[in-house]
Amino acid sequence: MYMEIKFIYTRILPLTLMGLAVFVGLVRQHKLQKSLKIALLICIINLLSEITGYILTAKGHKNIWLYNIADVLRYQLWFLYYWASCEQQVQKKYYVYLIVAFLIVYGITLYYQPLAVFQTISFIGGGIMLLSCAVIFYMNEYRSTSTQKLTANPHFWISTGLLIYYTLNLPFIGLYNFLFKASPIISKSYFLVCVIGSSLILSSFMIKAFVCQPTKPKYGT
Repeated sequence: MYMEIKFIYTRILPLTLMGLAVFVGLVRQHKLQKSLKIALLICIINLLSEITGYILTAKGHKNIWLYNIADVLRYQLWFLYYWASCEQQVQKKYYVYLIVAFLIVYGITLYYQPLAVFQTISFIGGGIMLLSCAVIFYMNEYRSTSTQKLTANPHFWISTGLLIYYTLNLPFIGLYNFLFKASPIISKSYFLVCVIGSSLILSSFMIKAFVCQPTKPKYGT
């Protein structure tokens, strides 16, 4: 019984929400802003990488390399998403710098961590950069004089989902290669509660973002 519940929680539910996010995004793509179309592409990459990873595992093949590559694509697209959703030229340059900075970080990562192992260096570096993007969004909203409800802004849901996801994931993923050897029970428990839980939250917030009807096209002020 426990294994069935665990399978539903760790496999079926995440894939269902990812698939639903992609479905909703595709149905509403003609109404989505440019930045949200980039977010939709990220959702598609998430879904395809998870399905492919599961198939590889079922056939007895390693899939760490797949998730490493998917992470690189996701980070670059997330920086591009924030670039497209911002009007301020100074902030746009910042997001371009992040794209370049992450490529440098990933080059360093490849030197120490090949594709065959989980590349925690680039995950942490990219995660910190992405968290800074979410913080900038909140700062923009705090200074904004717009009367639009925050919950009607799709970027609010995405930034909040990313903030929750990476705040919970960075401490765990940063010590991933060490924890699974030193304390498998604690690491597996954290994975089930925080990593999977935050992933479900992010997918749910992505769905909400795709159905939002903002009254202004950008969040920059």
